[in-house]
Amino acid sequence: MTDHYANIYAHHAEEYERLISREDYTGNLLAALQKITPLEGLDVIDMGAGTGRLARLLAPFARSVRAFDTSAAMLAMARARLAVEGAGNWYVAAADHRALPVESCSADLIISGWSICYTVVWERDWRAELSKALVEMQRVVRPGGMRIILETQGT
Repeated sequence: MTDHYANIYAHHAEEYERLISREDYTGNLLAALQKITPLEGLDVIDMGAGTGRLARLLAPFARSVRAFDTSAAMLAMARARLAVEGAGNWYVAAADHRALPVESCSADLIISGWSICYTVVWERDWRAELSKALVEMQRVVRPGGMRIILETQGT
């Protein structure tokens, strides 16, 4: 991880949250996800959850949401925001994309929003590391489940 991003993710979670919270001001993200797959009653894993943007969006519909990220500061923000919103169906913990602490075939939906790209950006052997993340997604999703990767040019 570059020092720039390490600094942001370790010391500026609040500012980061303010930035990303303005990206979907028209509410298109939830509608797009609902077109891809029904969200009601799913067991969801949010891979690279950051401040919990997707976890908070999905929690009102899901049976459960497990949100993972490597940044303690970002996860602290995710916990705080999820607690304020009142959903009790979530769990937040530190984990890398390539080694999620969950049973195989334990999620109906695994989603990675704007984070799987870091296996490409930060790793020397990015092809191998990206492959590990994709294999991990396949491992944790149930048969017939959905894998969604959201990536853009960056914030």
